[in-house]
Amino acid sequence: MAVSPASLPVAAMRWHDGELLILDQTLLPAREQWLELRGADDCAAAILRLAIRGAPNIGITAAYGLAMQTALTPGDEDVVAAANTLRAARPTAVNLAWAVDRMLG
Repeated sequence: MAVSPASLPVAAMRWHDGELLILDQTLLPAREQWLELRGADDCAAAILRLAIRGAPNIGITAAYGLAMQTALTPGDEDVVAAANTLRAARPTAVNLAWAVDRMLG
């Protein structure tokens, strides 16, 4: 069965070599550019400037951001600070808050 490229799903994010790559949705449809996110601050900035959109994608990005930050600075205070940074990026985003709370256990 032949599959046309137009029918294939488009991934808005990818995990590669310890960083989250997200498709910068502010540039679509004119340009495809991938942002390299390496921690909670990068993820919060991408969420804040609407580079990543859609409730599920925002929640997933926040979860990855917290996971990456935990690997960079594993202290409890640092993780809580990272969680607060992520929450502040979009305070009303339910999926973001849910993902951060779930990551904190």
